[in-house]
Amino acid sequence: MCLRGIFQQSESIWNGNAVESYVKVLMGAKVPAFVAAVGLGVLADVCKRLKNDTPMEVIESSKSAFYEFFVKELCGSKIRVPLYVMVCVCVLTAGN
Repeated sequence: MCLRGIFQQSESIWNGNAVESYVKVLMGAKVPAFVAAVGLGVLADVCKRLKNDTPMEVIESSKSAFYEFFVKELCGSKIRVPLYVMVCVCVLTAGN
């Protein structure tokens, strides 16, 4: 609910900047990979449900960064990724 309020500002440029900033924070080195992966998923879902198109446009333009992050941090890591996470990633990539 809080993310939805932030991303539904009256100025669409603020919406885009807020989404870009949030993506940069989550993909930064200070956030654990699994926490960032969940956060990115929540972010994409919230942006998809908004009436304003600007946040979703930012997500669409960042799709390659999302996939690169998931491949590098989750699939390429030495931690065991839960099955439900991999199923969700496979379903999302198959739909595109």
